[in-house]
Amino acid sequence: QTFQHYFIQINLSMRMEAEESSPENDEETVKLADQIEKSLNDEETVRLAEEIEKSLNELARILEGIVELDHTVKTTYLAVDSREFRRVDEQLTQFLLQLDTVESHGVEEVRQYRKDVVLKAQGVGRILDHIRENRYPPIQPYTAQPERPVSKRRGR
Repeated sequence: QTFQHYFIQINLSMRMEAEESSPENDEETVKLADQIEKSLNDEETVRLAEEIEKSLNELARILEGIVELDHTVKTTYLAVDSREFRRVDEQLTQFLLQLDTVESHGVEEVRQYRKDVVLKAQGVGRILDHIRENRYPPIQPYTAQPERPVSKRRGR
């Protein structure tokens, strides 16, 4: 869903609120909705919406790659001196560099999404650092299974 659709939804909801509200608020709400509608046709707003959408798509692409790396480091035995370890490490570095180039355009949702992707990348980096320091991957925490109650036999 593009940001233009988002603005249109806001416009429609504001018009619906205006119809339900008092006459004084009705005029102000309709004016504001008209301003939003005009801004949809404004080239600057359209360009900004396209840039924001581009940033979100880039973040989604980077996140997909980081998730694949996360899966690799959690399911593959990686020796520090192996070609696969170096590939994963280099790819993670590339993703972090790409994240630095993604603009948030002042939009909090884009900024938060970027932050979440960075945190995911840092998690993969911590696993790689652990392998680098200890020469083996971190052990997944053992989760004990609850003991099954011993059934009492009847009749004996």
